[in-house]
Amino acid sequence: MDKAKSEVISSAGFSTRAIHMERAEDSAGTLVFPINTSVSFEESGNFTYARQGNPTRDALEKVMCSLEKAKHSFVLPSGNGAGSFITHLLRPGDHILACQDMYGGLIGYFDNLATPVLNYSLTYANFADKAQFMAGFKE
Repeated sequence: MDKAKSEVISSAGFSTRAIHMERAEDSAGTLVFPINTSVSFEESGNFTYARQGNPTRDALEKVMCSLEKAKHSFVLPSGNGAGSFITHLLRPGDHILACQDMYGGLIGYFDNLATPVLNYSLTYANFADKAQFMAGFKE
């Protein structure tokens, strides 16, 4: 996408930015950015291994920045990866408020590593119940 078109789209509304921000630029005339399923890439390119990044995730990060009007975004390949990433941003003694019906593997991580080893306090709450959700917050 040329710079002028990019500037017009980036100043447009939420829906327009969501649909048009990262259009594929290819000879096939693709309108939607394709999902790249490659696991490894040539060393001379921008990507080396899919877990570290790939063109699809890069495009999603750019769209997220546009939608949130942010300078940076970071997309992780799994919910478990996101959960463990977030806990490593915390300090010992910090409190985690977690949804009681989240993925079991992440519950195991919180119960068996984050709480006892990394020394976080943890509350599970039903996020659909506003009173229970609000009660889970700690000072």
